[in-house]
Amino acid sequence: MRYGVDRNRSLSKSDPAPRGDAHLGTIILHRKDLAIALDLATQTGSKLPVASLAASFEDELIAQGYGDDDISALARSIRQRSGL
Repeated sequence: MRYGVDRNRSLSKSDPAPRGDAHLGTIILHRKDLAIALDLATQTGSKLPVASLAASFEDELIAQGYGDDDISALARSIRQRSGL
């Protein structure tokens, strides 16, 4: 079974489990979008503490080589930080 927007990228068994036939987007893509939101928050004087925390999780995942995994890989970072 293949998943992804263009259906040309297969997910291996080590990838996070996809939900149905939907592609959740990669960590790298989400991190780019999150950076835009955080920059806008800074410009407007807003605080986004949960978004900042998610950004730190995603930065770790990217540094560990998981940037092309889908967004559900955030659970990996949470498990690591929790000692699980």
